[in-house]
Amino acid sequence: VRSEWSEQDAMHVFEIITKEYPIDPKRTFLFGYSAGGQGGHYIAQKYSGNWAAVAIGGSNAAAGAHYAFDRVKNIPMMVFSGSQDSVLNATRTMGQTLKEKGVNATFKEIAVATHDTAPSMAIADVFEFFAANGRK
Repeated sequence: VRSEWSEQDAMHVFEIITKEYPIDPKRTFLFGYSAGGQGGHYIAQKYSGNWAAVAIGGSNAAAGAHYAFDRVKNIPMMVFSGSQDSVLNATRTMGQTLKEKGVNATFKEIAVATHDTAPSMAIADVFEFFAANGRK
C-alpha cells in the first residue's frame, strides 16, 4: 500500500508541475539511482508515454516475467554502474536484457566508481544522453 501511495504521490506531483510550468513534453526525462533506479524501471514502464528518455544507475533491478519491454521499446534508455559497485553485474545484465528485448538501451560502466561516487561521475554523461535523446 505504501509503495502505491508513493507512486501516486510522485505522479500527482508530476501532473501538477507539467500543468503549472512550461514543461516541454519532448524533453521530459526520468532519472533514478540505486533504489530510485528500481522505481525508475517501474515508473518508466507504467507511465511510458511521459518520458523522452530514461537514465537509471546503480540499480540491481532484474527484468522479471512482468517487465513490459514492449512499453519501453521506443524510449532510449541509459543504464550505468560504477566498476567498483556491488550491483555492477546486475546493472550490466539489465542493460543486456533490455537490448535483447529490442529496447534502445545503452550500458555504461563508470571506471573506478563506487556506488557512492558513480552518480557524480556519470552526471555529465546522463545530461549528454538526455540532450541527444529528446523526442522529435
